Amino acid sequence: MDNFEIKIETTHDLADTVSAILFSVGAEGVSVIDKADVNEVLSDSSTWDYVDETVLNEPENSAVLTTVVENPDEFISAFNQTLNLLLPGVSVNIEKRKLENLDWSTEWRKNYKPIKTSKITVVPSWIDYSVSDGEKIIKLEPGMAFGTGEHATTRMCLELTPTLNGKKVLDVGCGSGILGISADILGANSVYMCDLDKQCIEAAKKNAEMNNSAVRIEQADLLTKTYEIGDVIFANLTADILLRLSEGIINHLSNGGKLIVSGIIDSRENEVLNKFLSLGFTLDERREEGDWRAFRFSWK
Repeated sequence: MDNFEIKIETTHDLADTVSAILFSVGAEGVSVIDKADVNEVLSDSSTWDYVDETVLNEPENSAVLTTVVENPDEFISAFNQTLNLLLPGVSVNIEKRKLENLDWSTEWRKNYKPIKTSKITVVPSWIDYSVSDGEKIIKLEPGMAFGTGEHATTRMCLELTPTLNGKKVLDVGCGSGILGISADILGANSVYMCDLDKQCIEAAKKNAEMNNSAVRIEQADLLTKTYEIGDVIFANLTADILLRLSEGIINHLSNGGKLIVSGIIDSRENEVLNKFLSLGFTLDERREEGDWRAFRFSWK
């Protein structure tokens, strides 16, 4: 079965209309590349952690893309008929490209490999891995949740992990569960994990079961759980979310506790660091990898 990418070049003003027409003639999904949209975000007064500014290199016009299975010419003909009916005299440039046939249900797995850190090795669940003497591993199935060990923010959290023997650990915004489950494997006395995303909770529970990890996982906001106090807290989030959590998270950290924060883009580093220092945290260690930053703090 052949797959084809259909790319339609149009104007910024017509991109939404072109997208709607594509859906009306059978497209299951579309993506829009539009330089004007990125400029609008960058000119907004809000602060953004990250925006894909490579789109600024795109032409001024918009491009709307979709993928169809077989019969691309019939699909294009149906699109043109609808376009001419709704917008007589309007023309667009249409490109058709045959895509390489791959089994996408398994193809993505080729990009993953075991990730070694000084504390633990993250092993994709489908890989047959030989464990070295004394090596601790976590088996992981990413699913739809963020957190595989591939991303710098997660690796830095693992590297910043302190000694956990006998400690209670909280993992805020747990994603796939990699940090909380790793904490359990590394000797934590107990681990509590939470996330607002249902898919993350499902993925974390599956990964915990795969690793025979006795952790508590629930869909929740930590700040509403007044009784949860940890000796170590992981918060691999974004700068904006960390700033919002900063004052409330103090209520969930024991005296002498450790806070590991990550997900901080380099341009927001000083903002996040200064906020936590102003609250009374002491910086233990700073990590950087590419454009990303992470810190480990001590709390009084």
